[in-house]
Amino acid sequence: MGMKLAVMAPMGLDPEIELLQQIVQGVFVRNAEKVKEEGTEIAFHFMHRGFTDIDFFGYRCFNTRNDYELFEAALKLDPEEYDGVVIHCAFDSSLDALRQALDMPVVGVLQAGLLLATMMGYRFGVVTFSRTVVPLIEQTIVRYGLGDKAVRVRSSESSGEEMMLGLGHAGEIIEGFSAAARECIADGAEVLVPG
Repeated sequence: MGMKLAVMAPMGLDPEIELLQQIVQGVFVRNAEKVKEEGTEIAFHFMHRGFTDIDFFGYRCFNTRNDYELFEAALKLDPEEYDGVVIHCAFDSSLDALRQALDMPVVGVLQAGLLLATMMGYRFGVVTFSRTVVPLIEQTIVRYGLGDKAVRVRSSESSGEEMMLGLGHAGEIIEGFSAAARECIADGAEVLVPG
């Protein structure tokens, strides 16, 4: 028997922007279908309130409010309908709080990716989209007790607008990611984690 997972995206999407929703869900759903176990159902949930521009993720003051919105949205999930929750954010927004509040497993994609990386190689590097979020990811890595395994968090130097456009046409985003990945490898990373 398969399970049903709620994937919580940390973005508030305006329901009027249908094209954006189609692009985002198309990319997320397509990628999730590649890695999920057969029989597992995945339901993506976008917040009704919160960030609509990923450029805000670099600021703790805005993250505090956005994390609250994500937390509240996750609390509204029906525990009879879902077997677990995945926080689809490189900062693992509200991860600890939701693990305390929900009566089901809660997984953060950054924590899961970092722990997997430690099984695949001795040192890892993280590639993220903006220099402003590098300190947030570095602090999270240290909080997880993995600071000695991380060589560096590098940025592809992409704006929020470029990242959103890259969901439809990823050429330039891939180039920026590749350049940052090469820097991590030069720093000694054996495994790369997207953040």
